[in-house]
Amino acid sequence: MNGTPGKWILWGMNLSCRMGFECGSGERRRGELAGYDRDVYVEVDFQGEDDQRSFLWEVVSKHVNKIVNIPNIKDHASAGATGCLKNIGYGSFSNVARSHSLKTPVTHTRTFIGTLNTVEPLRSRTVLHIMDGLRGVWHGGPAAFTPKFLWYPKLLQFGTDPVAMDRIELDIVDGKRKEMGAVSIFNRDPQFLGRTRVNPARDGSVPGTGARAIRRGTRVGCGRSHGNSVQEIECLSKPCLKPGRRTG
Repeated sequence: MNGTPGKWILWGMNLSCRMGFECGSGERRRGELAGYDRDVYVEVDFQGEDDQRSFLWEVVSKHVNKIVNIPNIKDHASAGATGCLKNIGYGSFSNVARSHSLKTPVTHTRTFIGTLNTVEPLRSRTVLHIMDGLRGVWHGGPAAFTPKFLWYPKLLQFGTDPVAMDRIELDIVDGKRKEMGAVSIFNRDPQFLGRTRVNPARDGSVPGTGARAIRRGTRVGCGRSHGNSVQEIECLSKPCLKPGRRTG
């Protein structure tokens, strides 16, 4: 990190900085440009919007040399599930919400997520992914506004391949949804689209977005949807004690 050993920068939403860590956040307000690198961006026209560029946060491009990505297991109305790829891609670029909306079944997450993850230096500097499955969201995500949609998978996953990890996450979230009688992430029936996400038996995700985003990630070289690059630890108590099997 600019040649300074031992310096860590935490970034994300609603962080409480402790233990001497330097903390930061990407896009604190929609449309904000302060703190973004104007020389590194993805330009695309989704729906005729005026601002068609998404800029990389300058902390990624200028101030760090290694990134550890820590997403949480949760479903997402426009992306199926939001895991490693979406967490690091959407968390590192500005102006990303334009790719999807809860008010319409039209979403561009299936292509945009993978594209953002190909941009350098974000791609090469992200060296480890830790999937936080101690607590997850099986419906109404990504935010957990309704406590009844929370559950406790009690697992952590460590990997170097974000595509493989997201493929496993899709199965975990969809398995919980099936257990609770909810619409499958992979259900393509239009009758389940564009709703308020209040009723899990009626309100689904935009069809196939999670799987398509994973296929896109594979095609653009972000990883593979299968392999042995993911290590799972099952947490039976606090702290986590039991190492699990290699999956993927």
